[in-house]
Amino acid sequence: MRWRAWIKKWTRRFLPVVVLGLGVVAFLVLVSTKPELAQREVTEKVWPVRTVAGTVETLQPKLRFFGEIVAGREVELRPLVSGSVIEVGPAFQDGGRVSKGDLLVAIDPFDYDAAVAETTADLAEARARLRELEAEGQAAAAMLEQEITAETLHERDLNRFKSLNARGAASTKAFDDARMALLTASEQVIERRFAIERLDASLARQRAVIQKLQVKAERAGRDLEQTRLTAPFAGYLTDIGTEVGKRLSQNDRVARLIDSRRLEVRFTVGMRQFGELLQGGDLIGRTAEVTWHLRDQAHRYTATVTRTGSEIDAASGGIAVFATVESGESLDLLRPGAFVEIALPGPRYEAVTRLPETAWFDGRIMIVADGRLQARPADLVRHLGNDILIRSDLKGGEAVLVTPIPGADTGLSVTIVGEDG
Repeated sequence: MRWRAWIKKWTRRFLPVVVLGLGVVAFLVLVSTKPELAQREVTEKVWPVRTVAGTVETLQPKLRFFGEIVAGREVELRPLVSGSVIEVGPAFQDGGRVSKGDLLVAIDPFDYDAAVAETTADLAEARARLRELEAEGQAAAAMLEQEITAETLHERDLNRFKSLNARGAASTKAFDDARMALLTASEQVIERRFAIERLDASLARQRAVIQKLQVKAERAGRDLEQTRLTAPFAGYLTDIGTEVGKRLSQNDRVARLIDSRRLEVRFTVGMRQFGELLQGGDLIGRTAEVTWHLRDQAHRYTATVTRTGSEIDAASGGIAVFATVESGESLDLLRPGAFVEIALPGPRYEAVTRLPETAWFDGRIMIVADGRLQARPADLVRHLGNDILIRSDLKGGEAVLVTPIPGADTGLSVTIVGEDG
């Protein structure tokens, strides 16, 4: 029984060692007999990219706006005399085109013809009366000369009788008769002069009457001319308000005439863009390109900026700019209310490069050279829609990356799959 206890004692001591030894042997056997794995070769990723050839140049980009065509000159036509309409012009209809001097509306001239005839007759009568008064004046002047001569003769007789009477050679009665004759002659001279003054006043009054009648005749003649309302300038008619048979007064609107040769485009410019336009020089007189998109056609016109609005629009925060349309395709088709696009040259930028917006990598651009990226610092000048203007030490013709790549940096391997224009 003692040997069994001894075996049990030594088994407890050496069994863990034996198990551990067997495990080590098994591990070594497995390691020595494991198969050899082939080492995987690590390959660098190559990014397919698109590039654009960078060009350093001076650019003056165009700023684009939207606006509408408005009438540069329009007038509400109203009759200057009243009466019944007896005729209208052939183009007197909504949208009708007229030339300067074309007949629009003719008013019955009967009353105005009669007024002209009446004032003409009154004027002729007044002129005849004037000639009559002038003849009376000439006769009175001649009579005055004779009466002055008679007065002089009577004065000589009186002086002679006075001398004779002093010597006792003439009677007192003869002297008194001579004195009475002189007084009578003097009274006639005075009366004649007074009559001439009255004739002069009558002549002045008659000349005033003639002048008033001349004004009346001119007014009657003008009223007669104004029975025919004509176009003051070439243009398009709208808002037609009369027809043959209608009686018009001087306050009735006949039509509205829009000058076809003075169409303007009105558009609003924000204050930031307005400042950019001023950087390019004086805005007034600058040439603008106007495009009217009519279905699948684009009609282009040339306009010149003539003025700006008098105040800033509180709603839009911008200022209105007006440009006169001068020439272009199908100018006769253009009408007020047309929605158009306007392009104006902005400020000039020296030594800049225009690139797609995707070429910008947070203060840098990426140059592709020998299949690798090279980061190049750049300054952003401004945005132009989906493009940007930048300044850098870019050399003309260098390939600039335009494909957005996360984490793009110097040394990244790329391959060019296309070039954008």
